[in-house]
Parts: sequence; structure tokens; C-alpha cells
Amino acid sequence: MDQWIKEDSFLNTLNILGYTKSSEPSKKGDIIVYSNNKSIIHASYQVEDELFINKNGQTIFNPYKLITIADLEKNWGMYNKHVYRQQH
Repeated sequence: MDQWIKEDSFLNTLNILGYTKSSEPSKKGDIIVYSNNKSIIHASYQVEDELFINKNGQTIFNPYKLITIADLEKNWGMYNKHVYRQQH
């Protein structure tokens, strides 16, 4: 992928894949989305109870990493957190 996805395309893709906003705590397979009052700021995929696939930044110099929920919250926790869960 050589460009960042726009918010409406991202939310549409989540919808197509069967993800809906959940009020429950996050779990494996969920997508955590951070937003301010205007737009989505960041998203991360939960691969295990406490681990997330994450990329801070848009350049090739910002690698994808496995990080803990503590690190995710440290970097993005000042924003509104939303859990998206895939409905089967």
C-alpha cells in the first residue's frame, strides 16, 4: 500500500467486511479505532489479548510492530477509543 486510506473508505471497508462498532471490551480479531471530534486518527488490529499490529507513521521508515495495549494507549489513548468487531 503506497497511500493512507481515507476515513470514508476505511469505514466502508470495515462495513463490507462485517465489522460493526461494539460497546464491549476489545478482544482478538477486533480493530481499535482512535478518533477526535472530527475524524479518525489511528487504527490498530488486535491479534491476541494484549498484542496489536501497529504502525505509527506513514513512511517506510515507520515499521509495523507488535505492541501491547499499554503502548497503544500511551500513544493514542488521549483520543476517543472505538472497538469494531466482525460479525459472523
